Parts: sequence; C-alpha cells; structure tokens
Amino acid sequence: MTTIWYGGGVEKETRTADDVTQVRTYLAQGVILTERYAGALADVTSSTGATREIRYFSKDRLGSTVAVTNEAGNVVERQGL
Repeated sequence: MTTIWYGGGVEKETRTADDVTQVRTYLAQGVILTERYAGALADVTSSTGATREIRYFSKDRLGSTVAVTNEAGNVVERQGL
C-alpha cells in the first residue's frame, strides 16, 4: 500500500510493502530536498542546480542518529552524548 500526503511545499510518500518513506521538500529557486528512510537507514539528497549530495544517517537502537556518512562511506559527522 502506498500513501502520498501533500501539504504546502512538502510531499510525503509511505510504502508499507517495503517499509520506505520518502519526503520531498520543495524550496526556493528550484531546490528539492529529498529524505528517504528505509527501515533503520536514511539518506538525504539536496539538489541545487547541477550539484547533488547524498548523506546516510546511521542510527542506534533507540533511533537516534550517531553518524552521518557521504556517498563514499566516509564519516562527515558524528553525534553522541
């Protein structure tokens, strides 16, 4: 089952069959921020003209983000208490 929700400049699509949620936020000047959540994994794509960045969010057992990596798998940010 697929559910799509629209509100202002945000579009949220949830697919229960493969446990995927995708959120698209439409910003000024044609920039689209795409967040994709598949189970415990998440990635964010930001399109600014011809450039694109993908970030993967690693979460702990409680769902808190502990590290952010880029497409190459390099850690670009660590978070912790």
